[in-house]
Amino acid sequence: EILIFYNYCYYGESNSFYTEIIDAYLNSPTTNSIITGVVGQIYGRGFSALDSNRRPDEFAAFKSLFKAKDLKRICLDYKLLGEAAIQVTYAGKKVAKVSHFNRETLRAEKCDEKGHINAYYYCPKWSEHKEGDKLIRIPVFGSGANNEIYIIRRFIPSMHYYSPPDWVSSLNYSKLESSISEYLVNQVEQNFSVGKLISLTNGIPTKEKQQMIKAEIMEKLTGVSGEKIIVSFSDSAENKTTIEDINAADSVDIYSYVSEECTKKLLLANRITSPLLVGIRDAGNGLGSNSEEIQNAHNLFENVVIKPYQSDIIDAIDEILAVNSISLKI
Repeated sequence: EILIFYNYCYYGESNSFYTEIIDAYLNSPTTNSIITGVVGQIYGRGFSALDSNRRPDEFAAFKSLFKAKDLKRICLDYKLLGEAAIQVTYAGKKVAKVSHFNRETLRAEKCDEKGHINAYYYCPKWSEHKEGDKLIRIPVFGSGANNEIYIIRRFIPSMHYYSPPDWVSSLNYSKLESSISEYLVNQVEQNFSVGKLISLTNGIPTKEKQQMIKAEIMEKLTGVSGEKIIVSFSDSAENKTTIEDINAADSVDIYSYVSEECTKKLLLANRITSPLLVGIRDAGNGLGSNSEEIQNAHNLFENVVIKPYQSDIIDAIDEILAVNSISLKI
C-alpha cells in the first residue's frame, strides 16, 4: 500500500513495511538462513574486473571507491528489502566517495509532473517521525547535487515508488514460523502444561471473589515454577473441584506440518533449487545430497537467481564509474 503524505510516500500501513521485512528476517530461522545464504553467493569472493591487468589505474580507482563492506551491505539490502541505496558524493564533477546507505531510512519523494522521482527523504527512525519534524532531502543520482542517492531496484508493474523483495509472497510464512517459535517458548514457560479447565462447584461467588480465586490459581499453576499438584477441599464428592484437559487433537502433528509447510513455501518463494545450497538439510522438495545433483542445482541456481542480482549491482557500479570516465568489465 502506497500512501502519499506531504511530499513523501508511505511504504505499507503505518509506513512500516521495511520494519515488517526486517522483523521476519530476524525472527524466522528459515528466512534468515535463506537470505544469508543467497547474499553470500551474490557477493561471492567480491567484485573484480576481467580487464584489471590492462587497466590497472582504473581498477585501482574502482577499488578505492567501492569498498568491500559497502558492497556486502548493498547485496544484503537488495536481496532482503528488494532495493539497495548507494550514496554518491562529488568533488567538483567527479565522484569522490561511494558508500552504502540504509535503504529502510529513505522514503520516495512524490513524483513530478513527468512521473519522475527526484529525491528521497531521510529519517533515521520513521516510526518515531512526527508531523512537523524536519527531514533531510537527498536528490537522486544524476541531479547535479554534491550528494546524491542511487537506488538499485527491479521493475515491477504498478509499483512506481517502491519494489518489494522477490520473496515477499512468503512473508506471511516467515511470520507464521516466528509465531510457532513463540508458541513453543510459551509452552516451555508454562512448564509444558496443556490447557486446563478448572471447575469449582461450590456455588457462584461475587465477581470480586471470582477474580481473586482466578488470580491465586494462575499464580500457583502457571509459569516455569508452577506447582504440579492442586490441593482442593470440599464438603462432599458432588462439590469436588474438577479439572479437564483442553488440547487440540494431534497438536504435535499439526505444528510439525505447519513448520514443514513454512519451510517449503519459503524455499519456493526464494527459488532455492536445493535446500543444501543455503545450509538447510532435508527440507522441502529439493534435490538429493549426491554431488552431481548438488552441482546441477548450484549451476541452475547461479544462472537463474544469483547472476541477475549480480548483474543489477554491476550495472549500478558501471553507471557510477562512468561519471569518472572509468570503463571496466566488472
